[in-house]
Amino acid sequence: MPQEKATRVSVGRAVQRLASTRLGSSRNLGSLKPASASQGAGTGAPSPRAPALVALALFVVTLVVYLPVGGNEFVNFDTPHVLTENPDVYGGFTKEGVSKAFTEGQFNLWLPLTTLSHMLDVEMFGLNPRGHHLMNAAVHAGAAAALLLTLFSLTRRLWPSALAAAFFAVHPLRVESVAWAAERKDTLGALFWILTMWAYAGYVRAREGQPASFAGLPPSPGCVATSRRAEGRTVPWMGTRRAYALLLVVFALALMTKPTVVTLPFALLLLDAWPLNRVLRGENGVSGWLRANRGLLQEKLPLVVGVVALSWLTIRAQSPAAVVSLEEIPLGSRLSNALVSYVCYLTQTVWPADLCVFYPLPVDGWGAGVTVVALAAILTVTLVTVKWRTAAPWFLVGWLWFLGTLVPNIGLIQSGVQARADRFTYVPSIGLALVVAWGAERFGRRWRWSAFHQGVAVVVVLAGLCGATRAQIGYWRDSVTLFARAVAVTRANPVAQHNLATAYLERGRSDLALEHFERALKFDPGHVEANIGAAVVLAQQGRAEEALRHYREALKTAPDNLRASTNLGNLLAALGQPHEALTWLEHAHRIAPDDPDTLNNLGLVWAALGDETKAVEWYGRALELDDDHVLARQNLAVALLESGQLKAARREFEATLQRAPNMALAMTGLGLTLKRAGDLEAAVARFREALRIDPAQALARSEMIASLLALGRHRETVQALQRAIGLEPDDPEHPRRLAWLLAACPDERIRRGELAERAARDLMTSARRLDPRNLDLLAAALAEQGRFADAAVLADRAREQAAKAGLAPDAEAIQRRLELYRKGAPFRLKDAFP
Repeated sequence: MPQEKATRVSVGRAVQRLASTRLGSSRNLGSLKPASASQGAGTGAPSPRAPALVALALFVVTLVVYLPVGGNEFVNFDTPHVLTENPDVYGGFTKEGVSKAFTEGQFNLWLPLTTLSHMLDVEMFGLNPRGHHLMNAAVHAGAAAALLLTLFSLTRRLWPSALAAAFFAVHPLRVESVAWAAERKDTLGALFWILTMWAYAGYVRAREGQPASFAGLPPSPGCVATSRRAEGRTVPWMGTRRAYALLLVVFALALMTKPTVVTLPFALLLLDAWPLNRVLRGENGVSGWLRANRGLLQEKLPLVVGVVALSWLTIRAQSPAAVVSLEEIPLGSRLSNALVSYVCYLTQTVWPADLCVFYPLPVDGWGAGVTVVALAAILTVTLVTVKWRTAAPWFLVGWLWFLGTLVPNIGLIQSGVQARADRFTYVPSIGLALVVAWGAERFGRRWRWSAFHQGVAVVVVLAGLCGATRAQIGYWRDSVTLFARAVAVTRANPVAQHNLATAYLERGRSDLALEHFERALKFDPGHVEANIGAAVVLAQQGRAEEALRHYREALKTAPDNLRASTNLGNLLAALGQPHEALTWLEHAHRIAPDDPDTLNNLGLVWAALGDETKAVEWYGRALELDDDHVLARQNLAVALLESGQLKAARREFEATLQRAPNMALAMTGLGLTLKRAGDLEAAVARFREALRIDPAQALARSEMIASLLALGRHRETVQALQRAIGLEPDDPEHPRRLAWLLAACPDERIRRGELAERAARDLMTSARRLDPRNLDLLAAALAEQGRFADAAVLADRAREQAAKAGLAPDAEAIQRRLELYRKGAPFRLKDAFP
């Protein structure tokens, strides 16, 4: 049979015939020996140490180029979801987190090894961005060095391998994968992808009866245990099995890093064509080709099984909401965008300008003209590579590598609204790197450039790429810089506008945040998150009606959006509309029945409606789901306090403070509980602690002052009031209380009737309307000075105004003081302020 003859051609004869036969017309490992002229043979083999030294140099250079990422912050795009706000990751290695990484997946994907790498970073660096970014840069540099050694192992061509790896390493399109902490799956996935290529080269070498060495270095002694005769040559049987086992192990690790590794068996088949030259031409069309290469296909079946398993795990972990439906983006639009994206990736590879984190899909699509031009360009390049498949097999293999490995990310299955992304080119760019490196060598020989001139050209190009990469790293400095860049280089980009607004909001620049939320809504009026963000800012600015409108717009687009429903309910409750608030919070509860925040909010609304029993019930349900939900526990304690259950309230306040010792409001609540229980000394201590935690805690200050008065510690009461006036100069209650002490304190050393009168008149002047409390105070100040007749007249007026205002208790208290003045006696404070 012709095929059998082809398989028995010796390595030397296969190399000699390569120039006169079609690509892959013999099954051999010609490239693992000195390459033929058609493959760019050199004049001599490098020293055994040269590949390792060059790889080390590339690792160092790549790491130096990417060192600035260490000064970058975490960005607000996916990083919170993946890392900083992910409880399964930010706690480091935990039994539950590790288990979920393997059983449930993370980020709607099954990538346990990537998740474990994030956990490892947390263990080493905490949540310090510098460590995470530099680790990602180190993984990328390692991938580049491994690529160089692997390509050399496959081709025995050092300098083309080095150029391809360097082009891959320092191209600006790699920045997104390296500078974005959430994209560890790219760098780690590429590293294990490349290691799988190396393991595959070792397996093929072992199968062909050659030493299973790495990058030309001497093989480990004793790696060949036994041998047998197969296909007319000696095959190291045990060595082949070990090499294939290693291949399966490394491939399994690659599968655990990123789902797009599913195209790796396809890439290995391309390596069979070139540089391994194992693919047979076959006869009688496709069926003949399949019969001739049945062995190559069969040896990849275990890898395909792994691909199928990964695909199933990915679908199982994938949230349906993460995949865009065909109704939202039709198949025709996806095909058009895929074609245009291929051309855009090629263009940006040649001229990497205007790169950014998010490229939006065109609102009206690309149009038929642009799509046809893109299709024509792709077909033209494909036809050229097929035509040159014998003279330049690396061109066809590199091009098919680029086209094929991009398929999972080209948008046919759309997860998001991006047109394309720089990070999607990470592994596919290896194919273009092969074309660039071996093409440069071919053209250098054709134009008879000296080694010096070729070296200068390579250095100039790589230096330019390094400079562009450094500049691109700068755009990842922080979220504002990153998305300001995206806004500047794209049009109609609501996603970038929304994230820029969010970044400004995190910096406290609510004015700029609102501006960019509104710009996002100009491009996409139904943008859910932009509507919610605008509503949050507007509510903070007191523009409640506008905030309500944006929340309702968000719910029109996404009726089951938990955040919009919850925020709308909370805002309505704050506006004094508890019944409508209850409607929306119950809707949020239906959306997420097991969300403790929603249950806590429902408790707050029932408390506002005056039903403390139901409030306690909802807080309790929240705590059943999350025993450490400190807000729910604090609110439960408040509800128990309001319902008079002092022992239970004290227990819950103490439990809250055990979990969160610096919760000033909980400390204040504990003080109130102790005060109502009659333990004033302990209450004062808790109020002081609350003010230490939060000096702006007004309730704690007011209750501490009242408690000091009740304890008869009048000098401390005066001092506390003087500090309160300094901290809260616009609150009239503190000057009023101090004036009462000056007018009616039992300690005569504190009483100053004239000062009390002046303070009372100042309060009356600054008040917008007549306040019976100020008249009552002025009457007490006059009585302290012995002016009882004037005091009685003022007290009588104060009593009448209080009665007209419906303040019956105040009117009764003023009446009792009036009777004292009529008898010629001043009023003296006891244990409480009037």
